[in-house]
Amino acid sequence: MVRIKTLAAAAAGLLTLSSCALTTEVTTQKPYAPSDGIRVELDNGTVVENLFFLVGTEGGDAHVQGLLNNRSQEQREVTLAVADMGNLEFSLEPDSHNNLTDSNMTMPGDFTAGENVSVTVSSGEYSFDARVPVISACTKGYEDAWPEPLDCPEPEAPAHGDEHEGH
Repeated sequence: MVRIKTLAAAAAGLLTLSSCALTTEVTTQKPYAPSDGIRVELDNGTVVENLFFLVGTEGGDAHVQGLLNNRSQEQREVTLAVADMGNLEFSLEPDSHNNLTDSNMTMPGDFTAGENVSVTVSSGEYSFDARVPVISACTKGYEDAWPEPLDCPEPEAPAHGDEHEGH
């Protein structure tokens, strides 16, 4: 009798857990930006990937980082309207891309690392309002992305007792 109750409880538990998988949307099947920047996809085939602003040690002007994709068979005009700082405009040929990171494009403004800046991405009649991160060029992995040498502060060592020993 105990064995039957145990089997029934196990079956009920498996049914409950499997129903969660049926009713919960798997988010990794949707496109996402596995990066520090954001991803915006407009309905006309325009996709912006890994968009962020890179600033030096003092902030100020920023280098625009990311990739613009035109996945359509028509030429697209794309605008990045940065709140209170101006617009960046691009023309993309059909089925092409523009690597903003390689262009060393500077956006004049008052950018501060750690903030998110309001940007409207638009192409034709389609637009999307986004919050785009501002990242310091002193952040590990971005030191070489800044066009000139930076005097980055040394990372602080953890205080005594804060070390994780992996027990």
